[in-house]
Amino acid sequence: MSRVACGVRAQGVGTVVSGTTLAGVVRVNDTLLLGPDPLGRFTPVAVRGIHRKRMPVAEVRGGQTASFALKKVPPPPPPPYNHTIVNHNEIQ
Repeated sequence: MSRVACGVRAQGVGTVVSGTTLAGVVRVNDTLLLGPDPLGRFTPVAVRGIHRKRMPVAEVRGGQTASFALKKVPPPPPPPYNHTIVNHNEIQ
């Protein structure tokens, strides 16, 4: 699970969010849930790429900060502050 600190739309990349991974592992190509939206729903998104300290990485673990390039994010707007991305396999 990651807490999103900011989100932007980067031309040629799409939606990029950054924040701290609170627990678990996030890997490239994982499907996560982004939200909540104003109605309390979460949207499935896929991780296209991960950058940590401006370098591409295959995964990040709890306690690490990173930027995540997401695919399948409906436009607009980019995700606002205080959103969360959650691995749907970790929800019980």
